[in-house]
Amino acid sequence: MKSAYLKACDASLLTFRKKLKIHYPLIKTMKPIRALRIIKQSQKLSLLLVFICVPDGAFGIETLDYDLVSQTNSLEIRAYKAHQLATVNIESGFTRAGFFAFRSLFKYISGENQEQKQIAMTAPVLQKPSEKGWSVSFVMPQSGTSGNMPVPKSSQIIREQIRPSLMAAITYSGSWRKSRFITHKEKLIKAIALTQYQIWGPIIWARYDPSFSLPFTRRNEIIANVCFQNPN
Repeated sequence: MKSAYLKACDASLLTFRKKLKIHYPLIKTMKPIRALRIIKQSQKLSLLLVFICVPDGAFGIETLDYDLVSQTNSLEIRAYKAHQLATVNIESGFTRAGFFAFRSLFKYISGENQEQKQIAMTAPVLQKPSEKGWSVSFVMPQSGTSGNMPVPKSSQIIREQIRPSLMAAITYSGSWRKSRFITHKEKLIKAIALTQYQIWGPIIWARYDPSFSLPFTRRNEIIANVCFQNPN
């Protein structure tokens, strides 16, 4: 028996598809490029309606586990457990790096590895600057931390073992523009400067939600490895 929210979701999708069907005769008279754009937008809206109707946690995606050590205003100090990453280094700009790396990483967890093993999708997707561009990582499920990650077929995929670490984080919602990443990175740096901690290593951008999610519902984070400041 369907729950109330699934019934509401079905009703919303049915109404949307009926309205779209009415406009198909008009779409046929448009130029091919414009018609294709409208059809693609309708597909995205269908996915969006499903996302809105499903409550938080219904997708069952595992998130990277941590313990909250302290919190001051928007700044959180967290203790992360050991975990594994599948990483791709991309020589590209901020936005394109995430797009191109995602395809390779998704193929890896979908079975494009020596064991043909499928790995559950987790959150967040991590991105940080590298020597020639950006490193983008998928977090491996915690249940697999004690074992070995499947050997990738692609030489692009790097398997990483991450030790337990102390990290500072600021959470924000909204778009994935580079300008917002920079703005909140600066906020994180200023907030940490007022504490007993100092940053070591590159600052990381974390995205928890799918690309079709509404910007104001997204959970984005800027995180950085920290250690206690040397009193000397």
